Amino acid sequence: MQPMLVHRIAIVMIAILLADNTLHAQSLPRQFRALRRVAFPARSPATETSGVAVADYDLDGAPDLVFCDFADTKQLYLYKNDGRGGFADVTATALPALPRTFAWKVAFLRADADVFPDILVTMAGRKLLLLNQGNGTFKDVSATNIPQTVISSTGIAVGDVDGDGDMDVVLTSAWTDNELWLNDGRGVFTDASVTNLPNARTLGSWDATFADVDGDKDLDVFFGNSNYKHQTLMINDGKGVFRFDTIGLPGPQTSTRRVAVGDVDGDGDVDAFFGNFAQQDRLMINDGKGLFRDETVARLPLGLTGTYGAEMADIDEDGDLDIVVANYTNPTMPTQPLTLLLNDGTGKFFDATSHRMPNVPLNSLCVAIADFDRDRDADIAFAGWLTDDGIYVNHEGQLTAGSAPKIGATWSLDVHAQPGYAKYKQSGVALLGSSQLVPRVSTPWGQLGISPPWFLIGPWTVLPSTNGTTTIPVQVPNDPALQNIDLWLQGVHDHAPTDVRLMNVWHETIR
Repeated sequence: MQPMLVHRIAIVMIAILLADNTLHAQSLPRQFRALRRVAFPARSPATETSGVAVADYDLDGAPDLVFCDFADTKQLYLYKNDGRGGFADVTATALPALPRTFAWKVAFLRADADVFPDILVTMAGRKLLLLNQGNGTFKDVSATNIPQTVISSTGIAVGDVDGDGDMDVVLTSAWTDNELWLNDGRGVFTDASVTNLPNARTLGSWDATFADVDGDKDLDVFFGNSNYKHQTLMINDGKGVFRFDTIGLPGPQTSTRRVAVGDVDGDGDVDAFFGNFAQQDRLMINDGKGLFRDETVARLPLGLTGTYGAEMADIDEDGDLDIVVANYTNPTMPTQPLTLLLNDGTGKFFDATSHRMPNVPLNSLCVAIADFDRDRDADIAFAGWLTDDGIYVNHEGQLTAGSAPKIGATWSLDVHAQPGYAKYKQSGVALLGSSQLVPRVSTPWGQLGISPPWFLIGPWTVLPSTNGTTTIPVQVPNDPALQNIDLWLQGVHDHAPTDVRLMNVWHETIR
């Protein structure tokens, strides 16, 4: 580091140490919040985003996003993560020119033999396969690598159905035929629907999801059927040939938009959540042999929903799977926020939306869950329909600031932890480093993202249990030489008695 820069940072730190760093509690009680000062591309006017997928497409350690749009102006938007949970739109430089038509669903997959995630998108009457070139760009190989069907597909499921080590694809259509494409290992797909997916082509399925429901080490497939039909499970013979489950799935006829799977009751097998539009969502519990019981009444909040998307993840870090639900306005209820269903550990869910999620009505068809800011907790990306796309950041260990520091003024730095429901006393501190650390260094406490020397900003302090947030006031010296100096900060907090964690990296420039 340059001596002059060290000197300037030292001036800032002396001022911080001499200032009145009385910590102030804040009233911000929700686990997830949108951060307005974290970079995220805005599209104006907001369009009809129909899908979102997450993967680290450039292998830099930070999860990136791709959105697809139902409007016919542009079909795909690729957003690159800056490593701290902010995103830049790299569509123009990373993606090839694409045909202008409606896009329904998008997925990352490793189609060919390399390690870089590729992109598959379904459109009106066509699909596109974009192979990652390993240099941050994608190439359209649709004409040579995928079947040229004219089916408009609404769902994509990716998995190795025939056990040959590559990713195959099931595509669903709410109006016409479902399809099964087998991969030759080089990213060239063959349509095997007639031979390997018999009698399932005309189900009218909105979505499909792979899971090994019977414990025989191959992938079976759930079909989420629309237009008020019974839902479907097909069993894999181990070679990628599917047959109808002879017993079938219990429950009423529904109009399903999403099937999310996972072991919700902790018994070692895969259960299934069926997200239904303008109906009651359903929860099917597996007996371990692929036989399912409809335990909706005993395990889910009851009532009509507008479910279009759902994903399972351990949102509250208690060792079980919770469910995040994306809702769309339906004829019987107003627009709902993203819904959070927390698992009590036994597979019974309760609605925790009111005290954990932003109270913002949001039409959304799809969500994706990942640790976008690399602080070891789950954040939520959502696809907005006629509203902005965005990310809700998990604040169970978060460093933020509501404004930029200015010379001669007091700057506020917020340290967040579990708000209102922490089981243990929490404490934390903020560190100032000399620069961003790229690549990050893995430690037992998480990923270190700032370079030494490090300075403590204020004392290590107990965070209030009521809201989990403390503000550190920092008096920035009235020295013009400090203007345009970059500050790189990272928090540390004890998440639980034996779980000390590094928080996200926060960047500021003194104004």
